[in-house]
Amino acid sequence: MKRRTEAEWRALFDQHQASGLTAADFCREYELSEKYFSLKRRKLGLRGPKLGSGFVAVAVTRPVRADTIEVQWDNRLKIQLPISVQPHWLSELLHALRD
Repeated sequence: MKRRTEAEWRALFDQHQASGLTAADFCREYELSEKYFSLKRRKLGLRGPKLGSGFVAVAVTRPVRADTIEVQWDNRLKIQLPISVQPHWLSELLHALRD
């Protein structure tokens, strides 16, 4: 494993943030250990704040179709899901996108 300075790690985290990739995809692309990447980010205090209640802010707009819901994330991602999607799964998806 390549040794990196704190400045190099911070640059990597900035690059990850700008990439729009998930941590897993970013680590795979740059051949980094996902576990070490996450650990190092926390050690440097760069982990995003956790939502105390576990809720994610949403805005309700007009329905796309009666049997689907549409989720838009940071104007970068828009997905349509079946109305039957499990709330727990959707919550995990939104939390994963936040990372």
